[in-house]
Amino acid sequence: MNQQINENEFSQDIEFLQYLKVLLHYWWIISPISLIGAGAMMAYSMTLPKKYRAECRFEIFENQAIQVAERIKDDYWEEDPMEKHMLMLRSSKLNTPIRNSVLEKFPKLKQINLTSFQLNLNPVKGAQYDLIDISVDSHNKEASLEYLKQLIPAYENLRVNTNSGEVEASREQLEQKIQSLDKQIDDVEKEIIEFKTRHNFVFVSTKTEFDQKYISNLLEKANKNQFILDILKPELIRLDKETSLASEVFDQIIEIVGHGNNRLSIGQTGLEQDIQQWKDHKLSRFRIEAQLKIMLKKYKLSHPKVIAVTDELEIIEVEQEVFRKNILSGLRGKVKTLEAQNRNYLLRADRIEDTFGQNANVISTLEGFVNKQQRLNDLRASLHETLVSISSSGGDKYFTRMLREPFLYDGPVSPQQSKYIIKGFVVCFGISSALILFNFFLKIKRYNFSRISRENHLPCLATIPHFPAKFAKQNPFFLNEISKSSVLAESYRSLRLFMDKNMDGKIVLFTSSGPSEGKTCTSLNTALCSSWTDKKVLLIDGDFRRVTLRKIFPNKSKEGLMDYLKNDTMNIEKYIIKKPVGDLDYLPAGTSDEYVTELIDGKKIKELFSELKNKYDLIIIDSAPAIRVIDTVHLAEVADSTVIVVRAGKTLAPNVSATVKRLPKEKLLGFVVNGFRSQDTKYTGTVHSPNGYGYTYGYKGYNYKKEY
Repeated sequence: MNQQINENEFSQDIEFLQYLKVLLHYWWIISPISLIGAGAMMAYSMTLPKKYRAECRFEIFENQAIQVAERIKDDYWEEDPMEKHMLMLRSSKLNTPIRNSVLEKFPKLKQINLTSFQLNLNPVKGAQYDLIDISVDSHNKEASLEYLKQLIPAYENLRVNTNSGEVEASREQLEQKIQSLDKQIDDVEKEIIEFKTRHNFVFVSTKTEFDQKYISNLLEKANKNQFILDILKPELIRLDKETSLASEVFDQIIEIVGHGNNRLSIGQTGLEQDIQQWKDHKLSRFRIEAQLKIMLKKYKLSHPKVIAVTDELEIIEVEQEVFRKNILSGLRGKVKTLEAQNRNYLLRADRIEDTFGQNANVISTLEGFVNKQQRLNDLRASLHETLVSISSSGGDKYFTRMLREPFLYDGPVSPQQSKYIIKGFVVCFGISSALILFNFFLKIKRYNFSRISRENHLPCLATIPHFPAKFAKQNPFFLNEISKSSVLAESYRSLRLFMDKNMDGKIVLFTSSGPSEGKTCTSLNTALCSSWTDKKVLLIDGDFRRVTLRKIFPNKSKEGLMDYLKNDTMNIEKYIIKKPVGDLDYLPAGTSDEYVTELIDGKKIKELFSELKNKYDLIIIDSAPAIRVIDTVHLAEVADSTVIVVRAGKTLAPNVSATVKRLPKEKLLGFVVNGFRSQDTKYTGTVHSPNGYGYTYGYKGYNYKKEY
């Protein structure tokens, strides 16, 4: 059976845009609820007492002089010094007395029980110094301004009291250090005088100016040679590892040679010529290689011209390699020469320096005393300057300045009705949208036919629209009476067409995952639709436990398939009811038996179906749910094809997957969506069946009540 699935027959799962469409579809619910929420919050905000704000801007400078002392060093505050001031401004030690003082000035706030003051601290970002915008909110204008005016001086006093101990400790520590430095400076001065007297110090007699200049010249030459070696050695090592870098390395060597007369002379004019010849051979090799490529397009490898060019290329490569080796050999020799010169320069300098005599140690010692004395004097001057700065700071580690004097806002800052309205609107919008989306999510789980098709690799054979159940109860064969151009009739024609094209055989079984999913109605109407043609159609009741079709044919014989399987002598024609409706034949389920499963799993039913195939063009079996009853599984093994009936809004995709696992996979023809309503389209996305015009065809502008 050819059941190739066209992946375009269903859309993918519901995307985000589909959820947005759902919200737009239910705007008439979401909008009123959101507006009601906004109105409720607006009414609530009008009942709240108003708050007024006073604000100022405060600048804080850190006294860097005090920070020199090691006594005042706190890594935490160094990382974020602004945080320390904000903690101090928020402290209850500072705010409690101010709050009590303001409430005494404004007793009405106590009477109406509105005693709260809200302090807001906002550091100004991007400022060169620490700037803080300080504001106070209160239910009284004058109270908020008074609170702010008392806060600033109280904060300055608290800050000074907190820092005064540290400042005094820093000052004492600096004085002790200065006294200690004075004593050290005096001791060093005495040592210098004693040292000069003891050694009969003479500065010029220890060395000659000529020896000093000569040693300097030797060391300068050694440094130049070492500089050249530091360049050549890494390049030679790099060239040994990667021969492809020869061109780059040789260019650098030529650069050294070119400037050698001034700075880095290595005296290798012949080496420069070898490098230039190596480059010329390299260019010749590129030219010959290009010429060889052109010839190979015209001639074969054995052609004399090609052979001649190939030989010339080999000669050039050999010569180029010889030049490269000569260059490397020359460079290695020069490295050895430079190393030998360096050793000789340094040895001669050491010998001359040894002749300077024992006075070198004396000079070095004296210079150490002088340098120590200078360092101590510089440190004492710095500490003295810091001590003067601390003494003039008045005991405070910070300088403060008011950039914006305290002022009152024109109107109340709270409650802001716009914020309350937005909050009410957003909250109600979110709640109503969430409830609608939750309901939609529950719906799409039952309308996700694309998942059924994708997970089970089954096509949708047809989409049967919903029709009023009362018409089926009043007349089960109403399909024969309605207009043959109706959407319902066209849907069954679509199913019939698909079965005709894709069935390998004549027997098709209709089943489902559970009860009340429309198996009997679908199988009956499919049989009626098929009987409209010139085909000979037989409808078999295969639901031996429930026998639903028996209620549709109440006046007919109840004996049927089970009775035939239990009786070895009777002919099947005795049980088949000829044309009870239209040209359709009907075979009842028969009398139920406790060995139903064993009877339909025997050889006799297979022989019966083979006999019926010779008499009928199409045999449709209405069976029980495949998950609950094993009879359906045995019937599916005997039938040629199986169709799974899915009820829109009821059948879940996992249940269909469980049904598919119980049935022969190779005989599954597909599934039929039953009871689909036009308004259910929003839960499925843009989904279409492979035959017909899809779920929504013919719904708009079509009146079913008029049809029935």
